[in-house]
Parts: sequence; structure tokens; C-alpha cells
Amino acid sequence: MKQALQCLNELVNEGVIGQYAIGGAVDASFDIEAVNTEDVDVFVFMTPGPGDLISLAPIYEAMIAKGGVAKGEHITIGGWPVQILPAYKLLVEEALAAATHTTFDGVPTRVLLPEHLCAIALDTGRVKDYLRVSMFIEQN
Repeated sequence: MKQALQCLNELVNEGVIGQYAIGGAVDASFDIEAVNTEDVDVFVFMTPGPGDLISLAPIYEAMIAKGGVAKGEHITIGGWPVQILPAYKLLVEEALAAATHTTFDGVPTRVLLPEHLCAIALDTGRVKDYLRVSMFIEQN
């Protein structure tokens, strides 16, 4: 995951993306027992283009130029599939704005706060998300 985070930091420095934060199971693993996941969820602020459409193409192109491999909705970098998720509603925008700084394997990154991660999980409404919220509650 180190290479994926380094790539994301480069995209911020190059102005391809604004601020980002890790969410989902990878983020949860900073606070609770790790669970199996197939990708890294990365929330980003994005400016809509013409007609209020959001295009991930510039991000995908920049990540591919840095060695990423596109497959479906993921870009794999350093063996980790990365899914780019625009801040698609007010809750996610708030979570992204309030994200905290941390490091992973010496690489600076940002992660959503546990309370935002739980709120997004509850809003998403999948069984696996409810289970993750219950793990947060059990582990205080």
C-alpha cells in the first residue's frame, strides 16, 4: 500500500487531485481489528466539469502514467487496487474536510475520523458496514 499512498501524495502535489483521505476497511484498520478487504477506498474532493459531471479520467490517466494498471473501477499500484470515490454528498465532504493526518509505513496520509467512517457506513447500509460499526462500538 506504500506505493499507492506515495502516488496519491504525488497527485496532490501535482494538482491532479485536491486533498484526499482513506476510508473503508483500510481506514478502519487504524482503529479496530483489521478485516479482509480487496481495495483501498480513497475519497477526494473533485470539481465538476461542464454540465456538473465529474470525471475520474484525469486521475486514472495520472495514476497509469505512474505505473498504475486500470481494471474496472480500480487502479492497482504496488499490488493494491485503489478505488477513487468523489466526495458525493455533504456527509462525505464533511468527513473529508475533517480527516486526520497519520502515516503508513513512513508515508504521510489522511484517514477519515472513526465517527465519520461509522456515519458513512450506516448511510451506505450494507451488512458488512453495519458489522464494521458494531466492531467500533465493541472496541470503544
